[in-house]
Amino acid sequence: SELGAGWRGLRQLLENTTTVTRTTTRLADENFLCGEYRTPCEIVAKVPSGPDLWLSKQFSYGSDRSYSHRERGYFNRTACERDQPWMQIEYEGIWQGAGVAEAAEPTSLASIDVKSVWMTVWHREVCLEQVDGGLRCMQTQTAIKELCPCNGWDWAPEMNRTDPRKRNVGMFCMPEAQCPVIHQLYHHHIHYLSYRADAKRVCILETSTDKTRGWAGFDKEPECYSKVVPALCRGQIAGALGLRPGLPVALISVALASLAWLASQ
Repeated sequence: SELGAGWRGLRQLLENTTTVTRTTTRLADENFLCGEYRTPCEIVAKVPSGPDLWLSKQFSYGSDRSYSHRERGYFNRTACERDQPWMQIEYEGIWQGAGVAEAAEPTSLASIDVKSVWMTVWHREVCLEQVDGGLRCMQTQTAIKELCPCNGWDWAPEMNRTDPRKRNVGMFCMPEAQCPVIHQLYHHHIHYLSYRADAKRVCILETSTDKTRGWAGFDKEPECYSKVVPALCRGQIAGALGLRPGLPVALISVALASLAWLASQ
């Protein structure tokens, strides 16, 4: 499909050949990475001739080396502010520090080994009011089935129930062809990141499943996230420096929403 070809092209684009040299001459920001991070509702894309796509994100680095990440997708601002998502992707794993890279400004390195991925769907379809007052209903179940057939397992919530449908991708969607986007980008992959952090926030310069890219993003504009509360992995907080803000991008949510919109036509 065109969407599948797009994802393959995206992965090829990410496979650069750059090098990185690690050093231990400066202490890494590893002790500052721990904490819980949340982003406010933000618009991340727009479906052609369709609705704006909104996202909220929450992730955490634990002092026990645990890592968790959750993204929720919405079709308008009101739904996002009320936390009424149509879908959610969450994954868990183990993180570890990897020292400091030599660069114009020393940059810390880390990796995340993703162990499990879950996808949750709240609605079989989502209906939005149009400019003319009419309703247009997007087939969210159809969109997810297109990307993740998952051996025929139903993604839609059970009829006459408000509970969402939540499935473990590794358990229900094997082999990889049953949910290629999730498997190729998340499940059982190690993500490499270069970052700078303090007790209040982290600024990620690059993250990738390709080590040479994830550990060599020193010329990138950082994406910065504030902690819910200041935190360290170990010790007491003595102070913190300010870092620049940035914006994340949620490609899978955009892809699924685009499919749902097209399915409604």
